Amino acid sequence: AIGGGGGGGDARVASLLGGRMEQLAAAMELRLQAQEEKMAALAREAQDERARSTEIQAQMAEMGARLEHALNQNSVMRTELDALRRETARLNEAAAAARRDDDDRNERIAEQMQSLTSSLASATAEAREAHQRAQAERAEAAQAQAEATAAAA
Repeated sequence: AIGGGGGGGDARVASLLGGRMEQLAAAMELRLQAQEEKMAALAREAQDERARSTEIQAQMAEMGARLEHALNQNSVMRTELDALRRETARLNEAAAAARRDDDDRNERIAEQMQSLTSSLASATAEAREAHQRAQAERAEAAQAQAEATAAAA
């Protein structure tokens, strides 16, 4: 009776253990499915992040190229600005030299005009004196002729 009762108990324990094992297997299956779903979601997120990362890298490459272009333009513009500054300095020096030349020339012209004015004033004074002498001589000659005519008559 004990052996027969023990055999039935073993079957029941085995049945209980089998049921419990099936429950554990079903629970593990559910956990595994949940983990697989999480893994699939994480894989999608990772793929999305890789796509965003690729897009960001492309944008950064484009921005890097634009920055490089801007730096090159800046360098060219600085070179042109330096050339313009040198040209402006050269033109300023040339203008200053031209002003000095003009000032010197104007000073020489003023001196020449002053000299000519002095010469003209001198010549005018001499001409007046000569004219006055000539008038005095004509007046003397006219008076001498009048006296000679009066003495002859």
